[in-house]
Amino acid sequence: MGDPESNLRCLLRFLATEKSTAVNRMHTSFNWAFGILSVFTVGVVSRVDFEKRYLSWFMLSVALVLLTHFFVRTAKDYVNQVRFAALEKHCLASLFSLSICGSAVAPEHVAQKVDNYFIAWKSPKPLGHVLTKTLFDHGFFPLFAVVLTLMVWVGSKIDWNDLRPITILVVLLILETLILNDFRGFYFQCDRDEESMKGKD
Repeated sequence: MGDPESNLRCLLRFLATEKSTAVNRMHTSFNWAFGILSVFTVGVVSRVDFEKRYLSWFMLSVALVLLTHFFVRTAKDYVNQVRFAALEKHCLASLFSLSICGSAVAPEHVAQKVDNYFIAWKSPKPLGHVLTKTLFDHGFFPLFAVVLTLMVWVGSKIDWNDLRPITILVVLLILETLILNDFRGFYFQCDRDEESMKGKD
């Protein structure tokens, strides 16, 4: 087991690496989302009468699915970033006998946090906060606004008597439901908002 101070220092090294990885993945996911949306948007609007083409509807649907996928990935990495930062903060406070929110942090308290965020893998932030942060602070809202605006425009111009756009829409709704269903999973289950990270995430 080792002494508590040695364990805390070892955990701190691990947390620093994991937090950095989560931040890098978060930025990479947004860059992929932005790049894919740019390519698909240019590919659609550069065509003559793009708003009347079934191919435009298909390409925008694919763009929305990929954008949603990277949105969920970014949300997960944001949760991990806060998870590791909160644990790191408690380790440092315990190691240097500092207080968090007016209370001293004993090694037992750090162990409780590890149990909550590593063993039970609970989210340190409620889902509403995670969604708001990912949409607005991490830049996904304008990306969704662009692709959905174009989809509404194209959807109002194409002929819906053809089965192709209807089939694409059905497949799109199924895929979006499957991807967004991740938000109902264990990854985003939060028993309590992490007080030590309020206003600092």
